[in-house]
Amino acid sequence: MLLKPKTVPQKNTYFRTMQRRRFLQSFSLAGAALILNKLREHWSGTIRFVFQPGEEVLPGGASLMLEEGMFDQFQPGKLLAQHVFPELPAGHVGFRAGEYMASTDEIHIKVLGKGGHGALPHTLKDPVLTAAQVIV
Repeated sequence: MLLKPKTVPQKNTYFRTMQRRRFLQSFSLAGAALILNKLREHWSGTIRFVFQPGEEVLPGGASLMLEEGMFDQFQPGKLLAQHVFPELPAGHVGFRAGEYMASTDEIHIKVLGKGGHGALPHTLKDPVLTAAQVIV
């Protein structure tokens, strides 16, 4: 099923761009599955197509899929991944071995402290001040 652009929520440019990339990644994998199915007589074995949900956030994507036992029953002999890379010119494909395209825009830190009275800052462990120093 193809979605018309107007059915996708249009919150902002970043959201629209992310949605387009998600659609492109999903449609690319679905297209590869259709093509390989049509060429079934030319190859043997089993191919599993895995759509990775929520890959932009932690925990998410492959880590959750592995925790839920994605490969408990079927262990792949080979594993190939695909990701949209908008800096490549149209019509080009890039390849790389190993990990690649990991999210680096998210960090979770818990700052603990002990509040107190603003007139006695020397008696408290201010978590807000500490968090501000971590950010800066």
